[in-house]
Amino acid sequence: MEFPLTITGGFLKRSHAKRIFRGKWFLLLGVALIVTGLAWGDPGESVDAVDQFGIISLIFLVAFFSIAWFKQVASINEWVRKQGSDPVIYRLSEDFIEAASNLGSSKLKWEMFHRLVISDLDLLLMFSRNAALTMPTDQVPSEAIDFLVTKFTNHSLKIEDRRKCPGKK
Repeated sequence: MEFPLTITGGFLKRSHAKRIFRGKWFLLLGVALIVTGLAWGDPGESVDAVDQFGIISLIFLVAFFSIAWFKQVASINEWVRKQGSDPVIYRLSEDFIEAASNLGSSKLKWEMFHRLVISDLDLLLMFSRNAALTMPTDQVPSEAIDFLVTKFTNHSLKIEDRRKCPGKK
């Protein structure tokens, strides 16, 4: 099975933002705790060690996520500049998946993957902790999604269907 996908910088940035900030509710909780702690104290009272730790931790987390975000955006922009508007051609076979573009190709056996994540925005075929083949869900034919689910099931690989209406394209 073969199909072309048009991968844009905007799509890749939205997909990355969803991944990098998913489940980061603890950042908001940290901010709420620090603000509450600071507001609870008396005016003119010094900041205690717990508040200092919280503030330093928050600064570290914001810096870490900012650096990670800007590095990835730079990488995405470079890929989009080189790739242009040409499609990426995906080939699915019994033994492997191949992605080919004007920049080159990648061929990975199904055993290389460990998780398939399907959302309304993207399909992520995870092959390492931080790496995935990323496809826009709305461009992937439904028979290709069914094929991917079957291959991941046959190889006892994890599947997460996060679509609002699972099973529908």
